[in-house]
Amino acid sequence: MRKRLLSYVGRFGDWSLYAFAGLAAIFLFLMVVLVTVDVILREFGHTTGVAVEISGYFLAGILFMGFAYTLRKGRHIRIRAVTDRLPERIRQWLYIGNLIIALGLTVWFLWYIGQYVIGAYNLKSVSMTPLRVPLWTVQLMMPIGFSLFTAAVIAEIVKTVRLIQRRT
Repeated sequence: MRKRLLSYVGRFGDWSLYAFAGLAAIFLFLMVVLVTVDVILREFGHTTGVAVEISGYFLAGILFMGFAYTLRKGRHIRIRAVTDRLPERIRQWLYIGNLIIALGLTVWFLWYIGQYVIGAYNLKSVSMTPLRVPLWTVQLMMPIGFSLFTAAVIAEIVKTVRLIQRRT
């Protein structure tokens, strides 16, 4: 029963990572299209008037929606000049230590940014542009992305601990 539950949770986690990475890819595509259209229109003396604002929102979405997927694929920047010279077991324990620090930071950031989004919602904050976008809608990408990243960090800790246990 426990293995089956963990299997379902794992598959849901994988699906979530790919879904949000796909969303980040869609944001990237839309940002490129919007900027391209704006550049072409400028050649004719016109502009969309919203390309910079919307592109900024898409960029935030790309960053926050892609964090967890990047961790899962092992693509975050790692400087391994010293750790590559250490035995495998010590490297894995250092990695777990780094993940625990990352977990603490992501939980703290998640709480902080959640308060920030709630504040923007309560204050009914909007962008100071002609679009008047409610800021909480855009800021919501941050806690969503960091929630998924936090879950990915926990999954990575569990996976690495299990790997160490199997080798001993």
